[in-house]
Amino acid sequence: MKLKKDLELENIFKDYQNEYLNKGTSGIVYKISEEECLKLFKYYNECDAKVLELLKKIKPNNFYEIKELIYNGNNDFIGYTMKYYEDKNLDLLTMPTEYLLDNLNGICNSINKLTNNNVLVTDLISKNTILTNNKIIIIDVDNFKFNKLYTSINDLNKHNLSELRSLLIDLFIQSKIKYHKGEIIETNKDNIFDIKDNFSRTYKVLRKYKYPIDYFRKY
Repeated sequence: MKLKKDLELENIFKDYQNEYLNKGTSGIVYKISEEECLKLFKYYNECDAKVLELLKKIKPNNFYEIKELIYNGNNDFIGYTMKYYEDKNLDLLTMPTEYLLDNLNGICNSINKLTNNNVLVTDLISKNTILTNNKIIIIDVDNFKFNKLYTSINDLNKHNLSELRSLLIDLFIQSKIKYHKGEIIETNKDNIFDIKDNFSRTYKVLRKYKYPIDYFRKY
């Protein structure tokens, strides 16, 4: 989508139907319909439009659906629309282990797909993630870049999977803080989120427990 004048951008803010959702370091997110959100950057060309075009094309599992990229009259990349997801504020520690492992498998496969497309994954944190009844959805890829840091795809893969590891630990820490304050819970017990062989140890250990908290709770 290309806006002919910056005035059109101003009109977006004036639309009474727009609902402010969130403000981050790079931009502001508005709900513009029951099914879509709009993100507008604080500064033009804030993120790599080509990376977003790639995600729009390959549609990786467990990542938000990018709808349309928006440019102003000077062809500056100023924002994009995306599918709206309702955060259910779920306690990941007490969700069925199958929920965690199914989503880990989906995210891991998507990370591998991004690695194969030479994308450097960064900023995977809990506040950029939504938990629905069926899926863990990563909703912000503004800091993803095409890789210029690693010369080896194996090193890039290791970096990207380490980002996923950090996200998993962060999600469980936030779950502990929000729902289990005062309980003794080790959120990375025995280095359970080892990235080796695409988290094979995580699957092997956690599938023995009905809920993740049964493993992480310290007796």
